[in-house]
Amino acid sequence: MKLGVIVPQGWTGEYAGVEPREAWRRTVDIARRAEQAGADSLWLFDHFHTTPDPTDEITFEAFTTLTALAAATDRAGLGHIVSCAGYRNPALQAKMLATMDVISGGRMTAGVRVPVPADTGAPGPPRGRAGDPDPDAGAGHAPRDP
Repeated sequence: MKLGVIVPQGWTGEYAGVEPREAWRRTVDIARRAEQAGADSLWLFDHFHTTPDPTDEITFEAFTTLTALAAATDRAGLGHIVSCAGYRNPALQAKMLATMDVISGGRMTAGVRVPVPADTGAPGPPRGRAGDPDPDAGAGHAPRDP
């Protein structure tokens, strides 16, 4: 059996009222403790704000946070509990993940999901159905409107 740990990043409101530097210290401390305790992997959600209701509380962005955790840990795998394909240009996201994999020494796992419906308030237009090819992947430009 393998054990993965979801590292706090603020999206569930766990850092409400906590100063940003203290929140970051806690995130790193939990990631390191999990790794020292034998966790096989560390995971973050790809959310931009708290859920279910957006607030002004700190929420660490997943890509930059995982990159920083790569430098703060040595062994545990790192990944997103899926990232949303509609949030970023596909070529940029692929480049970000490749760079993160190098920085982490090959510890990154990529998981990508199709966007949620537009009525959820998620940024960006819906990109298509699951399994549809992305005509913009690798094109090096912003996704075109559907």
